Amino acid sequence: MTSDPYKYYAMLIVAMAFWGGSWVSAKLTVALAPPMTIGFFRFFIASLLFLVLLLITEPESRRFFKREN
Repeated sequence: MTSDPYKYYAMLIVAMAFWGGSWVSAKLTVALAPPMTIGFFRFFIASLLFLVLLLITEPESRRFFKREN
């Protein structure tokens, strides 16, 4: 492995922070909205972000979204 291992450790720490912060944020947001609404928006925002990531990293995937008659 020629890559710097500290990069991977940093990514693991960020993942742990997001994982641990999700419980705290869920406790705070349940007081604002019903759990189903929170879940919907959570997955909706994640889907949009993954779609943007897909379109940026895989230019060939754009042909699936084009309309051809």
